[in-house]
Amino acid sequence: MSSLVYPRLDRATAEELLAALPDSDIPFALEHPEAIPFEVGAPVDVATLKRVRSSVLESIERWPDGPARAEVAEWDAAVGAALFNSMQIVPSDASHEGPWSFLTLILLPDVAVARFPGRHPQRMIGVPRNVFRRSWWRHHILGELAIAEDVRPLGEDEMVNIFERSRMSRNRELSRALAAAILEYDGEGRSEFARRLTRAVRALTGPLLLDVLAREQIEQIVSEVAEREGSVG
Repeated sequence: MSSLVYPRLDRATAEELLAALPDSDIPFALEHPEAIPFEVGAPVDVATLKRVRSSVLESIERWPDGPARAEVAEWDAAVGAALFNSMQIVPSDASHEGPWSFLTLILLPDVAVARFPGRHPQRMIGVPRNVFRRSWWRHHILGELAIAEDVRPLGEDEMVNIFERSRMSRNRELSRALAAAILEYDGEGRSEFARRLTRAVRALTGPLLLDVLAREQIEQIVSEVAEREGSVG
């Protein structure tokens, strides 16, 4: 399966498009004159863009009016999986805001507004907290852990504890180990446990250079911290 680069919107154009979004009957498109893909890589074709949109719409069929507050984590996980499996985007391209601004404001603006009716720029423009960028990255890092079926899936607070601390989120094995430890916790107050766990592990990123440790070593460290913090609750 080939990797693709997506059209990019610059910040000024994205802000103009966001300001011009209508209140209802939000249209989508497959292209925009100001959206140009990065010059290195295979540009995405129209057929793939159509497939991306169809995959996302299919993933959220059960939420025709957007998710309720208690369902947002499940919505995000479903969309993240749909995007990851259909986009074939080059990871380095996914690190730039331009492609996510294009997806949010051109290809999937109606879906973005259904998730975040307030249309806050941090959700609609392709910065790290963008509605689609963060969902894709979460699935890219966590994979099957992001859509756990046998246990209650990770909630938004729990995801934030893992992903909005850059020193930890840049380490894929550490993020996965934290997610697994949170999902395995069967005590009361799992969100509070997640906060204690990530705070304690974050404190270790000073004396320990976790980025150079093997996966098994990271998992052992997280397991020991999780056992200690789990006993507190």
